[in-house]
Amino acid sequence: FMALLRAAVPADSEVSDQALRFEMIQTWSHMHGYIAGVNNRLLNYMHEDPASLRQAMAARVYAQLRRALEELIQRSRLRAVADEGGA
Repeated sequence: FMALLRAAVPADSEVSDQALRFEMIQTWSHMHGYIAGVNNRLLNYMHEDPASLRQAMAARVYAQLRRALEELIQRSRLRAVADEGGA
């Protein structure tokens, strides 16, 4: 999973492994929580058919990860510009 995240980040950006690892853990936790909630039926107390939310949950997880990576890339680029200006 880390290799996939690293591949999604441009080679010229300086996004740290620590930042990518955090996004990996956040994404995995989100997916695990939904899957566990469906399997142990706790989500049944909140929704009449939690399995029907699968596509929407996957889309949400993907969108959140995409936004997070875009934000990390943008911050990396801003740091690089600031470093150039201070050099």
